[in-house]
Amino acid sequence: MFNNSSYRNLFSDILLPHNGMTEIIIWSLIGLLTIIINIGVIIAIYYRRNLFNQSIYLIMGSLCCGNILFAALYIFPRLASPHYRNNWLYCSLTSIFATIMIIAINLHLMAASIDRFLTIYYARHYFRNPSTLYRTKWSLAIIWLISITVSIAPIFTHRRLQSELCIAWDPENSQQEAIYYISTLCLFFILPCFIMICCYIYIFRKIRILRKQFAAQIFHTADASHVGRNHKLALTFVTLICLYLIMWMPLFMCFALILLSPSIQFKYHPKVFHDWLRASQYMAYSYPLVHSLIFTYTSIDIKLSKVNFCWRSSIYPQ
Repeated sequence: MFNNSSYRNLFSDILLPHNGMTEIIIWSLIGLLTIIINIGVIIAIYYRRNLFNQSIYLIMGSLCCGNILFAALYIFPRLASPHYRNNWLYCSLTSIFATIMIIAINLHLMAASIDRFLTIYYARHYFRNPSTLYRTKWSLAIIWLISITVSIAPIFTHRRLQSELCIAWDPENSQQEAIYYISTLCLFFILPCFIMICCYIYIFRKIRILRKQFAAQIFHTADASHVGRNHKLALTFVTLICLYLIMWMPLFMCFALILLSPSIQFKYHPKVFHDWLRASQYMAYSYPLVHSLIFTYTSIDIKLSKVNFCWRSSIYPQ
C-alpha cells in the first residue's frame, strides 16, 4: 500500500513546490490582500466596542488573526519565495504551519456554528449572559492550543527534525505519516463539518418555528428583530461554510487520494494530475481572503464600522 518513492515524488510537490515567477507574483498578491483585508476586519471589530463584546465577532476576529498568520508564515515564505528551501528549519516546518491553520479554520467555523445555535435556542440566557464572552475567550484559547499541539506532534514522534535537512514528510515513516494525516482529516475536517451541518439544520428549523409564532403575534417586535438578525448571520456563516467546502474539498480529495493510493500519479497523465493539484492549492489557500471579503460584504455591522472609521479619520486626521 505504501511506496516510499511515490510518496517522496508527490509530497515534494505538495509540501515543497518549485514556483515560477508568475506563480510567485500571484501568491504575493494573494498573501498581501489576505493580510490587508483581514487587518481591516479586525480594526472594524475593535473599533465598534459593541462588536468586540459579542462572542461571534470575537470568534471571527480570532479567525482573521489566524488568516494573517497564514499569509505571513505560509503563503509569503513558502509559496511567494523561491529561497525558502535554503532554510532547513523553516522548510521542515512548512507542513506544520499548514496543518495549524487548517485545523484552526475548521474549529473556528465550528465554534461560530455552535455560537449561532446557542444564540437561537437560548437567546435570553446565552446572548445576555456576562459569562458568555469569558467562555468564548477560553474556547478560542483551547482551539489554538489544540491546533498547535496536534500539528507539532509529528516532530516529537515519527518526523524528528534533523539539522541541515528539510523533512516536511518523512518517506521512511510513510505509514505513520499517512495514519497521522488521515486521522487529522477525520477528526478536524469531517467531524467539524458534520457538527456544523447539524447546527444549521436545527437553527433554520427553530427560525421557521419562531417566524410562525411572530406571524401570530405571540412575541414582541424586539424578539422578531433579534431572531431576524441572527437569521442573517446564520445565512452568512452557511455561505462561508459552503465556500469553505467548495474551495478546500479539491485539495483534500487530492491529498486523500495520494495517501490511499500513492501510485495515482503514474496511473494517469502526470501533468493533468499536477495541474489539478496546483489549481486546488490556489482555491484552498485563497479561502482566508475570500472568507474575509464575504464576511465584510454580508455583515452590515462590519460595513458600518468601516464607514464610520474612514469618515472620522477624514474629519479628524491624526
